[in-house]
Amino acid sequence: MYLKKILSLITLVCLILVIAFAVNAFTKVNQQGNDKLLKEQKRIQNYGIIYEKIKNIKDYEQKYAGAYLDEESNLNINLVGEADSIKNILDLDGIKYHEVNYPLKHLEKIISTLTGKMTELNISEIDVDEQRNKVFIYMKDLDDPQIQKVRQIIDSPAMEFREMEGTIVTT
Repeated sequence: MYLKKILSLITLVCLILVIAFAVNAFTKVNQQGNDKLLKEQKRIQNYGIIYEKIKNIKDYEQKYAGAYLDEESNLNINLVGEADSIKNILDLDGIKYHEVNYPLKHLEKIISTLTGKMTELNISEIDVDEQRNKVFIYMKDLDDPQIQKVRQIIDSPAMEFREMEGTIVTT
């Protein structure tokens, strides 16, 4: 009888320790997630400030090439041309600046030009990748005549053709 009470007590203590450990682990994971979320929110707020400043720069549409958050939640700003002069105007720490080739306006023009002609050009999907500063054009078949049809309408080194994997089903 005494042995049963001791085993019950040991089992209860072990169960309490396991629960306490699980709660502690969950709290740490949750806190890490909250810290990352707060960091991302701060970066997004900074982006709003930066974008307002960039809009006031002369010819900003030819200089601004987009923005994105990377895996570490760092705000990355793409700029065309000399990025140092714009960085000085923006004057915010913790932002990564990248000098790229094509302004976002140019990438958006490619998409707007092709969007209404996707079916006739056998384009499955068009995607802007601000991180790579490219427009990806997905086609079922990447044969040269199809690509040449697209290039006759708009041709840019910012375009990259890729084969569409799978099929798109509309519902």
